[in-house]
Amino acid sequence: MTKLAKTSALALVAIVIIIVSVIVEGPRMPTDLRGSNVGKWDVVHGEVFQAIGVISFGGYEKRWG
Repeated sequence: MTKLAKTSALALVAIVIIIVSVIVEGPRMPTDLRGSNVGKWDVVHGEVFQAIGVISFGGYEKRWG
């Protein structure tokens, strides 16, 4: 496994940990700290899957030679 592949795998694991922690801890937050629901998905714009794909396959050895 190349260094880039190891780093990509570590980044993907970190993303999963962050997402799980937000899903678990988010509902426990007080309502006044959560903010408004209006436009809460405007940050994503459907590009989240492209970003995860770049991280996932960044260390794919055949692609880089």
